[in-house]
Amino acid sequence: AAAFKSQASPLGHFPTRRMAASHVTYAKGARRVPADEIAQPFVKEIQESTSELPKAKRPKLVGILANSDPAARKYAEWTGKSFV
Repeated sequence: AAAFKSQASPLGHFPTRRMAASHVTYAKGARRVPADEIAQPFVKEIQESTSELPKAKRPKLVGILANSDPAARKYAEWTGKSFV
């Protein structure tokens, strides 16, 4: 049986279950794929297409912290870094 750790999702609404990495067995030829590897072509496309827009018409990310939870602040920081 696999060992699971329960943790809150980044939004704090739904608990998620994460399998302990030491118990993961990959099929032959399989590998763990980092999220940034998947996201990179999309990020590049968005950056290229929005850079052509006048500065006043580029999309903006606005975040509002509803409380002083340190986890919420960290989530907001990392989200902001994703959109630089």
